[in-house]
This record gives sequence, structure tokens and C-alpha cells, in this order.
Amino acid sequence: NNSFEKWGAPIHVQMSILRQESAFQNRVKPERTKLLGVIPWTRKSSAFGYTQAIDATWDWYRDENNKPLASRVNFADAIDFTGWYINKSHQINGINKSDAYNQYLAYHEGHGGFKKKSYQSQSWLIDVAKKVKIRSDKYKNQLDNCEHKFTRVMESHPKNRGPKHFLCFSFVVPLFFLCFSFVSFACPLLPFQGPLLGLGGEAKASPTTSKLVV
Repeated sequence: NNSFEKWGAPIHVQMSILRQESAFQNRVKPERTKLLGVIPWTRKSSAFGYTQAIDATWDWYRDENNKPLASRVNFADAIDFTGWYINKSHQINGINKSDAYNQYLAYHEGHGGFKKKSYQSQSWLIDVAKKVKIRSDKYKNQLDNCEHKFTRVMESHPKNRGPKHFLCFSFVVPLFFLCFSFVSFACPLLPFQGPLLGLGGEAKASPTTSKLVV
């Protein structure tokens, strides 16, 4: 996993966050508001794709990493973004990269919002973050078990012996996301009501409004 090697963000944490944000569907968007309570109107935010990052946050990622063509519907870009954001939360907020609970809160509220502990007034968000942690722990157990079995098989053959390098993930992770990619194309696109991201930079935006949280 290049994102793990590049950013030091654990694979199971990245997977759990993306699962919560978009259920691994690459073209989901927030539902539209209703004009007069009936007519479909504007969307609640510019969140889009696997990561559900809003335009400003995605632009921050592309500019800082010199990736002008990075796309929120491309899984390689999405997983790199997630690793980058986890690393940013570690740098800015001091959150351990393996701490799925607090990493998700920072992912949802933005770094400024997390610093102000805006999540404390949102009990539903606390519950979601707990679910992200539980799922992250399950993914870790599954990946650890897979790696152990795969390494044991590889090392049983002398020509395959060498430093352990997450060989299992080369097979398991792509297969895992291939299944969800199939679902995203096989099923009609539906409005997604997942969490959103705050803006990057010194000022961070609330995920549901344009009001800045500095």
C-alpha cells in the first residue's frame, strides 16, 4: 500500500474512514436540499467521491502534493488523500496515526474544528467515530491474520524468503475494493449523506456550513 509507505497511515484506519465516508462508492454526493420542501435544489456541500472531501480540501491536497489531475473518483488518488490527511492530523493536532477514533473526528470536523472540540456537542458524531474505530480494529485483525498466513506460505519456499513487506495486501486490498467498485457501478447512484471534510490551511470550515472555524 503506497499510501501507508508514503504517509505512515495504517491501512486499516484508511479503509475504515473511506468505508464510513462513501461505502467505497466513487461518485456519491450529498443529498440535495428541497425548495419549498418539495423541489430538489442545491446540494448541501461540494463533497464528492470516495473521500467525500469538499472542493477546497481537495484543492489543498492537489496543490500541496503537486497533483493537479488527482481525482476524487480515482481510488489511488483517494487512498493517497486519506493517508495524507491522516498525516496532517498527526502533524497539526498531534493525533496518533493509528487512533482511528480521533483521526475520524479530525477528518470530519477539520483540524480547526477538532482543536476547538466542536464534536463534543454532536453526540451522533461521537457514535459514528466509535463505529469507525470498531471497524478499524476488525480490519486490522483481518489484515494481520492474512499477512501472517501469507508470509508463512511464502517463507515455506526458500526462494521466496526475504524481508516481510505486506505481501498479503497486494492481493487482499485490491480484491476488497474491487467488490465495492462493482457495487458502485451495478447500483443506481443515490444521494449520500456521509460526513464531510473541513477546509485546509489556517482556517478550517465547518463541514456543513460555510462558517469558518479558526
